[in-house]
Amino acid sequence: TAQTVPNYSLPPATTSVLGGVIIGSGLSITSSGILSTTSTGTGLSQLNKLLIHDGTNFATINYDGTNKTIISFTLPTGRTLRSTPPKGHLSPDGNILFFEVYESSTGTYFIYSCSINGSNLKVVFSSTKDATLFNAY
Repeated sequence: TAQTVPNYSLPPATTSVLGGVIIGSGLSITSSGILSTTSTGTGLSQLNKLLIHDGTNFATINYDGTNKTIISFTLPTGRTLRSTPPKGHLSPDGNILFFEVYESSTGTYFIYSCSINGSNLKVVFSSTKDATLFNAY
C-alpha cells in the first residue's frame, strides 16, 4: 500500500530518471494512473470526404459516393483551371479549397483559394514561372 509523506513531491521525470509529471492540456489521468488523450476541439479529425472535379465543378462527396456538394466559384475573365483534370486540394480542416489557374494572355500561373462554399475567392500565389500545387497541410 502507498504511504502518504507530508510535503513531498516527486522530482520531475526525465528521459533517464523516473519522476513525477504534470498532466497538461489534451491529456487526462484516472485515479488508477491510466493516461489518455482528450479532445480539446482544436485537433483535426478525418473528414471522410473525397474532393472531385466532375468535368464542370469541384465538389466534395462522401467515401461511398453520397452527398455530392458542389463548390461553385467564378474566375476572372481570361483565367482558367490549369490542368485536365484540374488539380485541387483541401486544407486539413476541409474548410478551404486550393487550386491551380492559368492566364494565357499574360503567361501567369496562379494558386487560388476559396472557402468550401465557393466564397472568398482569392489569389494566394502568382508567378510567370510554372507554379504547381503539390499539397495543402
